[in-house]
Amino acid sequence: QRVDDIRGHRIDRLEAIRDLKVRQVENWIEERLGDGKIVAQSQEIENFIKSLESEQLTEFKQESANATRGLLDLYLDGFDSYDELFLLDRVSGNVLISTNRSDEGNLKADYPYFAETLEKRKTVLSDIYFSKTLLKPSMVVSTPIFDRNKKNKIIALLVARIDLENTIYELLQDRTGLGETGETLIVNKEGYALNELRW
Repeated sequence: QRVDDIRGHRIDRLEAIRDLKVRQVENWIEERLGDGKIVAQSQEIENFIKSLESEQLTEFKQESANATRGLLDLYLDGFDSYDELFLLDRVSGNVLISTNRSDEGNLKADYPYFAETLEKRKTVLSDIYFSKTLLKPSMVVSTPIFDRNKKNKIIALLVARIDLENTIYELLQDRTGLGETGETLIVNKEGYALNELRW
C-alpha cells in the first residue's frame, strides 16, 4: 500500500508538470501567431507590395524595397524568437524581400505552409521540418497580408522562421521536477521526436 501511495504521488506530480508544460507551449504558440499578425499589418509592407504591381518608376520601387528590408530588419532585432523574416508573392511563392538577402528570389510555393495560409486565409504555424536554407530543424509562422481597401484580397504572405534552439527547445529543456533522467519531448503524428533528445 505504501508503494502504491508513493507511485500514485509521483504520477500525480508528473501529470501536474505535464499540464504546466502544455500551457507553456500553448502560450508560446499564441505569442508566435500574434507576432505574425502585428508585422503583417504594417502600412510600409502593404505599400511595397502594391508598388510592385504599379507602373511607378524602378527607382521608386527600389526605395520602397530598401525601406521594407530595413523595417523587417528592425522587427527581426525586436523579436528574438526568429532567424528570418520574408515576404512571399501570393501567386508564384517567390521570396520578394528577406532579412536573409541570399534567400530573395527563392521559390517557396512547394512548402505546405504556403498553400495552407492561402487556403485558410489566416495565420498558420507550420510543422517542424528540416530547413535546406539553415541546414537544421525549423518552423515558420505564415501570415496573409490583406489589402486595406479590399479586405478579402490577399496581396502577399509574411513568413517568420522561428529560432527553435532559443525558444521552444529551451522551454522543453527545463527539467524541473523530472529527476536525473526525465525529459520532455515534442513528437509528430508518426511518433518521431522533433526536439533534441537528452540521451
